[in-house]
Amino acid sequence: PFEIFWSSYEQNIQKVYCSCKELIRTFAKSHTDKHFHAPDIGGIMLPMKKGRLIVFEGIDGAGKATQVKMLARTLRARGRKVTTFSFPDYSKPVGIFIHEALHNKHGDFRSLNAYFTSLPYAVDRALARDKILSALKKGDVVCDRYTTSGLAFGAANCPKSERTEFRKFFEDLEYKRFKLPRPSIVLYLELPVVTSQKWLRSERGKKLDANESDVRYQKEVAKEYSVLSKRREWKKISCAAGEPPAVIHQRVWDAV
Repeated sequence: PFEIFWSSYEQNIQKVYCSCKELIRTFAKSHTDKHFHAPDIGGIMLPMKKGRLIVFEGIDGAGKATQVKMLARTLRARGRKVTTFSFPDYSKPVGIFIHEALHNKHGDFRSLNAYFTSLPYAVDRALARDKILSALKKGDVVCDRYTTSGLAFGAANCPKSERTEFRKFFEDLEYKRFKLPRPSIVLYLELPVVTSQKWLRSERGKKLDANESDVRYQKEVAKEYSVLSKRREWKKISCAAGEPPAVIHQRVWDAV
């Protein structure tokens, strides 16, 4: 299946993926190798984390980036060392491909099987694993999206009867095979889709990507987040139209 995946794209996409092609092939091999061990992505596996891995989640336009900055600032003011990450990392080759794909530069990316469309995101996070583990040794890590985002957006692109199996597959892939650390807490910014769409279309001032512009898809993603938010480590942060970021930040701080 992975060879079909590669051959379906143009040659320039293959170049974008060259840095992680071996990782994907290793993963494909794991299906038949019961002795498979997680690939060493970029360095030696590091000891258990010391800090907290705090993840912000929510539909597009929920205000995650703003709240990441505010929480990091508050934690630092209280003497904590904080490192922030944002996924996908659009400055790296895999992230660049994701950005291009979401703007339909390589065909109808969203029409592909959800496992294929979710894999580049998983690889993007896996390639940051050692940096995350290193940062957790020194203090807290605050992420704008993480594996948890892939669970919601990927499952929303699956038939409803297959969503539980999809989530299980990618949690096993990222947490067990790629050895990404699990979040200490997930802060779900719950915002109505109609509100987020209004902000995206009127205030962002740029062309929306394939995910952002699809209202039906955003509603399905919101449903998946609602399912995930029932988990023990998740904290739901209710957000309303017009609320100042500082008000939402206070709720975030109370939850943390």
